[in-house]
Amino acid sequence: IVNPEISLSSDFQKLDERLKKSKEIKEEINHLYSMADISSNPLDSFEVIHGNDNIHYKYCELVSKTNEELLGFGRRPYAFNTPEKSKEQNLEEEKMLERGGKQRWIYEIDLKKDQAILEELKYLEKKGLNVKIAETLPLKMMIFDRKTLFIADEAPYAEKGELVMSIISQTTIINAFCALFGYFWDNSLPIKAWE
Repeated sequence: IVNPEISLSSDFQKLDERLKKSKEIKEEINHLYSMADISSNPLDSFEVIHGNDNIHYKYCELVSKTNEELLGFGRRPYAFNTPEKSKEQNLEEEKMLERGGKQRWIYEIDLKKDQAILEELKYLEKKGLNVKIAETLPLKMMIFDRKTLFIADEAPYAEKGELVMSIISQTTIINAFCALFGYFWDNSLPIKAWE
């Protein structure tokens, strides 16, 4: 008679190794699942915001939660329709820069209408904002940490000049808009070269 501990030890070792390997695979699958852009309902990735006040506050909230990078296409109409709102947005943007975040903006500027905005951009540029000017932009948008897209609805749904913007958190769409931003960034001019 052979001692079962001796005769079965290699089998138990193999089973133990297989169990360890299975746990590693399970952890890797769980990690990949947690990183995936999975939603039970595709509409969960979209939210629509109406009105300049709501858009202003949502923008400030999104900037306050952004840690790495903010990309933006800036053009009329603007949600900061008062000096107070403009200061509030600038303050959130400055705080983000102080946290070590980066910002790259491309603006469509009309020198007759947007002189005050141009001065604000120069001020923020001194604080670390990267700004370029494009002759025209296809839309108004912001991308926060490459995870959240905030995009203006150009359709005439809004009343009395109020903006309508959507928040999109679907990765494929955000990646496409990041590529669009990259194209315009490469084809726009720094403020000094533009003036």
